[in-house]
Amino acid sequence: MNLVVRTRSGELFTLTILSLALAIATGSAALFDVSMALGAFLAGIVVGQTEVSHQAAADALPMRDAFAVLFFVSVGMLFDPQAIIKEPKFLLGLLGIVILAKPLTAFLIIWVLRYSVRTAITVALALAQIGEFSFLLANEAMGLGLLSADGQSLLVACALISIAANPLLFRTITPLEEWLRSKERIWRILSHRSNDEGVMLNKEEQLRLSEPGQKSGIKSRAVIVGYGPVGQTASRILKDFDIPLVIIDLNLDTVRNLIESGQSAIYGDASRRDILKAAGIQKADYLLVTIPDILTRTTVIVTARELNPKIHVFTRARYLQERAWLEEMGATDISIEEAETAIGLAILLLREVGADSNRIQKEIQEIRGELGMHKRDGQITQP
Repeated sequence: MNLVVRTRSGELFTLTILSLALAIATGSAALFDVSMALGAFLAGIVVGQTEVSHQAAADALPMRDAFAVLFFVSVGMLFDPQAIIKEPKFLLGLLGIVILAKPLTAFLIIWVLRYSVRTAITVALALAQIGEFSFLLANEAMGLGLLSADGQSLLVACALISIAANPLLFRTITPLEEWLRSKERIWRILSHRSNDEGVMLNKEEQLRLSEPGQKSGIKSRAVIVGYGPVGQTASRILKDFDIPLVIIDLNLDTVRNLIESGQSAIYGDASRRDILKAAGIQKADYLLVTIPDILTRTTVIVTARELNPKIHVFTRARYLQERAWLEEMGATDISIEEAETAIGLAILLLREVGADSNRIQKEIQEIRGELGMHKRDGQITQP
């Protein structure tokens, strides 16, 4: 994977991911006598352990959606409605295990670990359904003669009902918590363990405090796209002000060095939604786009705005005519290379002809005005 990444070829990277997945799936089926589906699951585990897993997931997303559709269609084709009529009690028993027994078990585990009651309720309801892996196990069970065709049909029916009901169950989190609070004795028992003598801070509060993007006394969080000279300068400034940041770059060696130095960094194409999500763009306050390519910059800004409409976007632009386009796409502040070059050359020329500092500042203000770099209130858009 490292060798492929260094070629900087997106097509070769995607082809390698697909080839690895198929090779591991086929090899697992041939060597261990398991299904191709289970082999593909193992392939995902293998690829997920690499340093490029975020980019691999982003590239595989279209294929994942297509294969997921085929998977559920193929499972649905195995469903026999007659099985429900034959064994209604068996179906109710399965639903009882999935919707009641499993969530209650999860709730008790989370409660014993001293998380908050709300966290325990959330985890419990999240597990009140059947996932794709259950079908893989059912397929293996049928191959070993442990599960009948009717049993598989009932499992599919249970999955359909539990998956459809899960969003509705999630809406009951707040009402259920409020109902438990109204039962003082029950609530005292449940909440006592998560706050026992202040020994352990509420895990939900720990998680909230660990999110730098929160406003409650915690420094803002920033995401930097590109770690060239511009990105390095921005990173140093943010660090000087103790602002936590995440860096996204397409150079694997750079990302690896940043991680080894203790800096949060992700390998991947920042124009992909999954990469920006992995970097925490939805909780970030600032986005700094330092890459030179305008098409990539535009895609990154538009995607970031969709995920976090309130984020403050700083970006670079090569030419003055790019400014209107980038502002329309959602950029908040823009540093234009063409304009800054004009100002830099003007300063050098003025110093050469003997102008004093006041004259230099006056000329700079005039140049900024000529280039349209002033806001309506007189403040300068670029530094």
